[in-house]
Amino acid sequence: MHPPSCLWNHLPCGGVSSFVMARRILRYWGFVVAVVLLGWVFPAVAETVKDMPMPTAYVNDYAGVLSDSTKSDLNDQLRALDTQAHAQMFVAIIHKIEGASSPAEFANELLAKWKPGQKGQDRGVVLVVAVDDHKYQFEIGYGLEGILPDGKTGDIGRDMVPDLKTGNYNGALRTAVGEVSDVIAKDAGVTLNTPQPVQTYRRKQRSSSPFSGILIFLAILFFIFLASRGGRGGGGRYGGGGGGGGFLTGMILGNLLGGGRRGGGWGGDDSGWGGGGGGGGGGFSGGGGGSSGGGGAGGSW
Repeated sequence: MHPPSCLWNHLPCGGVSSFVMARRILRYWGFVVAVVLLGWVFPAVAETVKDMPMPTAYVNDYAGVLSDSTKSDLNDQLRALDTQAHAQMFVAIIHKIEGASSPAEFANELLAKWKPGQKGQDRGVVLVVAVDDHKYQFEIGYGLEGILPDGKTGDIGRDMVPDLKTGNYNGALRTAVGEVSDVIAKDAGVTLNTPQPVQTYRRKQRSSSPFSGILIFLAILFFIFLASRGGRGGGGRYGGGGGGGGFLTGMILGNLLGGGRRGGGWGGDDSGWGGGGGGGGGGFSGGGGGSSGGGGAGGSW
């Protein structure tokens, strides 16, 4: 979409007045800005197993909802589980599930791709948390299905739900990783040598809600409305009102866009797959397992 050449060159279009020309320019750029903002507010963030990278740590936070301290603690704990109990648990926190008929299918395919657990033993677990879908799913490798049956993993998932409902992903993931690790360690007869657990991190930021996106969308529509009116009635009773409307629109958009993405909600960085592992330290190596009989459990919040 390109504006008429006369607008680019600041020339009258077919003999129209400068006032009409200014209105056309304002209307055109109003729609351009609105389209850009809509793409920014509602980005495509769905993930497919095919497009996901291999894990760079035990905890891979692609949605950016965990604190650095939580990622570090959980990676330390899962590293101890790997070296002492000879089992691997991989966590994938994503925005949305795509390319699978269900969370269970997605988690099963991810386990087959990431291959947690040693080859031939399949002592691996994958936990997928999709924050925008409000769904989670455990997938259990063959070698752990005896000690982590569907009922047990279902109980662990339900223990996560209270924190998930409040947006406390740090607490929810500490619960899941802690309970899974405890079951595996007790079965292996070992006590995991991990750092002292720290208090669950709770953000005190303004939480996001589904209404924030609606408010931003309404603000964009208001911006389009003002642009389409483009300073009508320049002289008379309402003369000069356009500038005030533009200032008000700027304030509304500034407050909504400035706070909506950074204040709570899903939080963190949502720019693709980058930086998922973070805070895990060194010594990570992937598994060689990847076989599952479909064991596991999932739910929503």
